[in-house]
Amino acid sequence: MADENTRFGVNFVGPGLPFPPKEHSSEHLMALNNVLRLYFNNVDNALRNIGGARLLSSQDGDYTTGGNTKHEIVLMTNSAYALVKLNSSPNDLEEVTIKRTDGPVRVDGNGNTIDGEEFFDLSLYDSIHAVYSTTTEEWSIIMSYFGLEKDSNGNTKVTDSKLTEAIETVVLQLQLLNTRFEEAYGTLIKEEDM
Repeated sequence: MADENTRFGVNFVGPGLPFPPKEHSSEHLMALNNVLRLYFNNVDNALRNIGGARLLSSQDGDYTTGGNTKHEIVLMTNSAYALVKLNSSPNDLEEVTIKRTDGPVRVDGNGNTIDGEEFFDLSLYDSIHAVYSTTTEEWSIIMSYFGLEKDSNGNTKVTDSKLTEAIETVVLQLQLLNTRFEEAYGTLIKEEDM
């Protein structure tokens, strides 16, 4: 049960209520009211802060992520080129997910790198999920999602260039994972171990 409290960012538990006396007592009633008042104040504050944990928005032009939430999700609906600048002063473990649905989108680190690069271009229907680390002082792409175009019948169109792009990105992500693994554990992941 303690894991549930921390998983949701709630740092309190239900109160232990005072046992009632045999005879009615106004002091006991005041103590009970105090305990319940403190508990419900904590519940009220926790519920008010839930909305700050994630922000979902739809943008149709240039946009800068706000940094006023733990995880910002941005759906880019622009038909013309758009630039998404990530928060220039991100908090540790701040997350952003950006999804392209139409026009070209470039995600800019805004003074911070994204996996060592200044920017990241999204292809049609692609999205990225990145987390900022104050230790590495950069945005790290946790997951990239590749959208594949569909024809008028709803069948996926896989072109050689799209397949090559997807394979190259997966290889780059595996290389990055191996590098981070080596940094953390002092050894590389060997091919025969996979």
